Amino acid sequence: MRKNNFLDNFGVIGQDTYIFADTLRFNLTLGKDISLDRLINILKAVKLDYLADKAHLEMLIGEKGLALSGGEKRKVELARALLSEKEILLVDEGLSGLDEKSNEEIFLLLQSLPQTIIEIEHAVSLEEKRKFNQVINLN
Repeated sequence: MRKNNFLDNFGVIGQDTYIFADTLRFNLTLGKDISLDRLINILKAVKLDYLADKAHLEMLIGEKGLALSGGEKRKVELARALLSEKEILLVDEGLSGLDEKSNEEIFLLLQSLPQTIIEIEHAVSLEEKRKFNQVINLN
């Protein structure tokens, strides 16, 4: 783990997704210089394939732009976190708002990442608990 600033090692996928009234590219990169190929690959990884092209990256989203569903917003936030390349991702109810298929796909993606994932959920089934390396109940 990098030691320059401990908190710099953490990325967060929060409960509430914030989408800026700006382009999809800006919402993914937050102004950082990231290649088109990398953006397209990340959009495909989070199952937003239909937005994975230069034209969609330059489209306005948010207030007066393209309206995104709750699930699409969650995927944009996940893509943003993946692009940050942090060593540890804190996922706070990160899969909420996704349909069952997307939930499973994104869960598998998170499991495949080299980063440490700390997922915070308030309701986890026994079947879901079996998918984690470790579960800590805070009752």
